[in-house]
Order: sequence, then C-alpha cells, then structure tokens
Amino acid sequence: MGMKLDLSPLDQSKKAGSEQVNPRGFALGTGHDTTKHSHVNKSKTDEEEALADAHMANLKMKKSWETALGPLKQAPVQGFMLYMSGNSVQIYSIMVTVMLFQNAVRGIASTQLAFARFETESKEEAGPKHTNSLLLPKIVYVFAQVVLIGLGLYKCHAMGLLPTSHSDWLSFLQAKSVAEYSSHGFLL
Repeated sequence: MGMKLDLSPLDQSKKAGSEQVNPRGFALGTGHDTTKHSHVNKSKTDEEEALADAHMANLKMKKSWETALGPLKQAPVQGFMLYMSGNSVQIYSIMVTVMLFQNAVRGIASTQLAFARFETESKEEAGPKHTNSLLLPKIVYVFAQVVLIGLGLYKCHAMGLLPTSHSDWLSFLQAKSVAEYSSHGFLL
C-alpha cells in the first residue's frame, strides 16, 4: 500500500539532448515554426515516400508469387485425394475428378482477377498500369493450373475413361472386305 511507482525514467522530456523524432506521415500543426525545417522535412518525406513505395511494390511482388505458386502447393493434396478415391468408376472418384477440372479451368479463366490487386499504377503515366512485372507470376499460375488439369487427365486414364486403346476406336474403322470365302465342302 505504501509503494508508489516511479515514472521519471519514462519521461523523455527531462533527458538532456534527446530529440523526439516525428512518426512517418506526421505533419506539424500551425502553432509551430515550420519555415526553417520545411525543406528538410519535405526531402525526408519524399525519400521516405519513395522507400515506402518501393517496399509496397516488393511486398506486392512477393504476394503475387505466393498466389502464383498456390495451385502447385495444392497439387500434392489433390494427388492424394485422387489416389484415395480409387481407380474404379464410382460417384466419389468422378466427383473429385470433375471438381479438380472445374477449379483448374476457373483458375485459368480468372487469372487477371486473381492478380488485379497486385497491379500498381505508375506516377508518371496516368493511363495504363504496369503489368510487365506480373507477367512471369501469371505464367507460373497458368502452368500450375495446367498441372492440375494433367493430374485430372491421368486420373481419367487410370479409371479407363479416356479412349487410348485400339478397341475404343473400333466403331470408326472400316470393315475389311473379304475376297474369298471357304466352306467345308459346300459349294456356294
């Protein structure tokens, strides 16, 4: 009960020679003399703004690569699901395979939408957006979706749903014309 907290070590104003640094984005109010430090503060904020823009562009590029590699991270899980569903033609294995195809095709169709949040506008040009840096992640994203489609095609082949053997194409073959008939001693 008789114990009091000593907060004097926390007080920054009592320390000699300590200069308080304003946080990024802080603008001095009208009560302060800003004329002598306005040029220094403006150059610092321009440098800080350029550094923040570069950091944001780097962060967007990292996130775009995470989005691009997302389907490749799903491939082992999808492969395990396809393996566990079996090779017989059943409703569960067909449903898993159809969902794999459906999600991969939707992913390819919505590639621009998936990467729209990572596009940055240039300050010099007010019109088009810079998307050249996102071209490689988009290609990797589409390639990853094609890998998933390949998994689905392999599963269809394993179930026997793809026409890959000669017997699957017999209805399109011409019947052979026989030049001669033989019978066991009977004249025709």
